[in-house]
Amino acid sequence: MPGRPVPRRRSELVLYAGDMLYLPRGWWHAVAASEGVHSLHLTCGMQTTTGADLLQWLSEDLRRETTVRSDLPRFRTEEEKTDFVRSLGDLVAKEFADGTLLDRFLAMRDATDRARLVPSLPYVEGVPPDPALSVHLVTARARLRSDGEGNAVLTAGGEEWTFSPQAAPLLSLLVDGGRHRLDALARAAGLRVGQVAHLVSELVDGEVAAVGRAG
Repeated sequence: MPGRPVPRRRSELVLYAGDMLYLPRGWWHAVAASEGVHSLHLTCGMQTTTGADLLQWLSEDLRRETTVRSDLPRFRTEEEKTDFVRSLGDLVAKEFADGTLLDRFLAMRDATDRARLVPSLPYVEGVPPDPALSVHLVTARARLRSDGEGNAVLTAGGEEWTFSPQAAPLLSLLVDGGRHRLDALARAAGLRVGQVAHLVSELVDGEVAAVGRAG
């Protein structure tokens, strides 16, 4: 016997100046102004990261495995098909057994977060070696790590830069946030201001950093 249909609840609310109404994601709603009254309806949303995003990234990351890149055994025996599916399952199970899987995925998401466009006027042709200029990253999140040769690798805004190990201290300051003068970055890394200006110019060209006159 089919179950009874679930009745739909409907509410009509009137909001006045200063009122705010929160509606959870997925709730249907319609907004209308009172007759003859001006009203502004503003909808704000937040981009979330879901399990589907994790699975999609993992499927791309696993392309490094020969089995994942292999053709499906469409015309093979049933036993060979079963073995192929089992081998894929073993690869996925191994990844999910790795306690660092979620951290690796989130680090990738942070490092590929797009930057806010902040023009570095008037320094469009390069950053001059002016000690008083300040620089800051315009990405919400950036990642700094060392490669196998000890070089400093900065990943931000979906791009990656590799610098000498000596640049690590100044890059660490930038990743930690805030605005930093070129001379302060130079002292932190034991570099000349001109060298720091050249490094910063690369980041400005990549639209992940902005420079301006220190206040």
